[in-house]
Amino acid sequence: MSARKAKPGPGVRAGKAGDDRGSAGAHVAEHGRRGTLGGPLGLLVLVAAIVGAVWLLLPPSAPSSAAVDPGANARPAPAVGDVAPDFTATTTDGRQVSLASLRGTPVWLTFGATWCAPCRVEAPDIEAADDGRADILAVYMGEDAATVSGYADRMGLSFGQIPDTDGTLSSLYGVRGIPVHYFIDADGIVRATQVGILGPDAIASHLTEIQAAG
Repeated sequence: MSARKAKPGPGVRAGKAGDDRGSAGAHVAEHGRRGTLGGPLGLLVLVAAIVGAVWLLLPPSAPSSAAVDPGANARPAPAVGDVAPDFTATTTDGRQVSLASLRGTPVWLTFGATWCAPCRVEAPDIEAADDGRADILAVYMGEDAATVSGYADRMGLSFGQIPDTDGTLSSLYGVRGIPVHYFIDADGIVRATQVGILGPDAIASHLTEIQAAG
């Protein structure tokens, strides 16, 4: 008696159909993933990867100040509560200024240099704050009038620019790092000092302080 060939049962047929549907679903899903990564999302992923790679290659953050040699005749830097050392100097536009002549007006005295990268970073914020709340004077260590004037023109700076060619003013204030800032009230008293870059919020706070104190 010959053996009959077994017919596939319903379960077998259903399983094959299920496999076909599963394969089709997997194909559609894979196609969907490829389509998504090839569209806007894929572009964003690529940009994020590039930005991350560039960030890893960048050098560490630049310092907020630069050390300088104050010279053998440098005095101790004035502290908060001290009377600001008086001086007379001429700005690049020919104006003669002294702290004594500015009594009755708050003064923001800042020391820097044209080569100082942190000074360049904060310069636009200082310019933006030159709105009458204080007389702003910037002293440039060891640099002549032509150098300072050219720098101020390139940077668009309109507040008082003082070349300190022989370093007299920098020694008077014991400058050892730039930029360094002295906020002086209308009575000539130092109310705040800071070495390093100042941002808009800190600038506003210090200017308010010397206006209120004077």
